[in-house]
Amino acid sequence: MINAADVDAEELLRYCLSIDPDDLGNPHNGSRMYIATCGKIITYVGRNEMEHMVAASNAIEGKIGYLDNFHIDEESLVFLFIFTLMESFAHRIHDIDEIANYEKLILPIDKYGLSDVTDAEFERQRNHSTFRSSNVT
Repeated sequence: MINAADVDAEELLRYCLSIDPDDLGNPHNGSRMYIATCGKIITYVGRNEMEHMVAASNAIEGKIGYLDNFHIDEESLVFLFIFTLMESFAHRIHDIDEIANYEKLILPIDKYGLSDVTDAEFERQRNHSTFRSSNVT
């Protein structure tokens, strides 16, 4: 699909590793260097580790290109792209109120605001098990 869309490795690396200039406080921006250097997705064509770190930093900041300065492990890059998409578009639950808004509790709530859920079937469990059973061949 990536090849059919005519997306090259440079574009994928920029998408997956570049720092988001609109959200510099994003904690994932700090992990870009770690992913780039330790993940062995890119390997600098220079001589030593320090040059590699400087080049990786420059590439992440958009000062140099990846393809001209690094060897690219294309298989690992595809995995990085998939994980980046999953991270970017995964639903995150921020607090219990998000869950409570979708659940209908049948039993009464006690004086502490709690309800017995021992035999409860939660909406996400029901949807997930239905999805799984309908896809089993």
